[in-house]
Formats: sequence, C-alpha cells, structure tokens
Amino acid sequence: MLLSIMILGGVMLSASVIAGVLLWYQVRQVNDAVSSAKAIFAADAGIEFISWCIFKPGCEIPNPFESIPPHSCPDNPLSTVSFDGDDACFEIESSSDEGILTIRSRGYSGKTVRILEAQFINE
Repeated sequence: MLLSIMILGGVMLSASVIAGVLLWYQVRQVNDAVSSAKAIFAADAGIEFISWCIFKPGCEIPNPFESIPPHSCPDNPLSTVSFDGDDACFEIESSSDEGILTIRSRGYSGKTVRILEAQFINE
C-alpha cells in the first residue's frame, strides 16, 4: 500500500515537472516571436533603404548597380531602427551579376536574425 502511494506520487510529480518545463519553453517561444518580428521589420527597413537609393536621386550611394558599401549595425547610425524603445538593426550586402543586383538585408533584434533578399534588374 505504501509502495503504491509512493509510486503514484512520483508519477504525479514527474508529470508536473514535465508540464512545467513544456510551459516554460512555450513562454520562451512567445518572447522570441517579438524579437523575430522586430528582426523582420529591420531587414525590411534595409531593403527599403536600398530601394530608396535606387529609385530616388541624391542618395549617398552614387551607382547602386555597381557597388553598395556594406552597412553594419554598430558602425552606421543609418542602419539602426527603433521599435518601442528597443533597437534593432540591419546589415546590407549586395552582388551584381549581368545587370541583376541582388541585395541581402539581415535584420538583428536581440539574438534573432532574419534575412530578406531582393533582386533588381538594370535595363
């Protein structure tokens, strides 16, 4: 009798611990979803920054189809975006091949990184 009560108590304690750990992982994922959204918005801001330079004159990049200087998060204040007081940033890298400009924008928020890519054709 005592042994069966101890076994049932151990099973219930184990189930409670497993449920608590799973709930803790779900709470962590919800918190990372906010960082993920901020990183996507930062990467989108990088694509929009380069789109502005391609379609509007007077940008700091003379000819975006030849070369785009890399923008990195801590070095360039233009690449920092603020969301609700938290900073996110983007990095841009590009490659040009046969009149096609490929731009990769990496958005960073906390430990989360999201990458967006856009291609522009020079006709």
